[in-house]
Formats: sequence, structure tokens, C-alpha cells
Amino acid sequence: MSNEIFNHDIEKQRIEYVALIEKQIQHLQDEVATFKNDALKWKPVVAGEAVDGHMRITYVFAGKRITVNLPNSAVIFLKDDINELTNVVANTIIDSILRDVVKATVYDEVIRLSNSIVSLENVGKW
Repeated sequence: MSNEIFNHDIEKQRIEYVALIEKQIQHLQDEVATFKNDALKWKPVVAGEAVDGHMRITYVFAGKRITVNLPNSAVIFLKDDINELTNVVANTIIDSILRDVVKATVYDEVIRLSNSIVSLENVGKW
């Protein structure tokens, strides 16, 4: 009888443990579903096409969509320097992504220094 009680307790603990693990798994699956869309916006997506005399590269990243259009003449001019052509596209994308962030970061300092320089320049002028 003691052995039956012991086996019953083990089975009860096993069932409780399995239920706890299933609950934890469900919680993790819910978190994945919640954060998946946010995480996907940080995965760059690139698409390109040749259209209307242009090479068009569209880059989607961080919730932003940036399209770079280069005329075919520029592509033909740089045909022997794919690295430079890639740099042109990449620099345009980087500039578009970072410009607003950097501008917001330095704006107050630019105003402060600009006002100081203008004030110093006008010292003694009537």
C-alpha cells in the first residue's frame, strides 16, 4: 500500500510538472507572437528592378522604406566598378535612414553654438 501511495505521488508530481512546462511553453509562444512583428521590422528586405530608364532599389528596414533611383546612364558609367555603384546605393540608403536621427541629436547643439558665434561676431558692433 505504501508503494501505491508513493507511485501515486510520483504520478501526481509528473502531471503537475508537465502542466507547468506546458504553461511556460504557451507563455513563450504568446511572447513570440507578440514581438514577432516588431522583430521583423529590423530584418532588412531588399528588392530591385530596372524600370523606365532607371535602376530602382527598394530597401525596407526599421519600419522605413527607402527607394534609390539611379538613371541607367549612371549604372552604365559605373558598370566596371560595382563596388562604387554599391557604395552609391548604400550611402543613399544610410543617409536616408540616419539623417533624421542625427539631425534631431545635434540640432540643439548647433543652435547653441550658432547663437554664440553670432553673438561673438556682433560684439562691439552698433
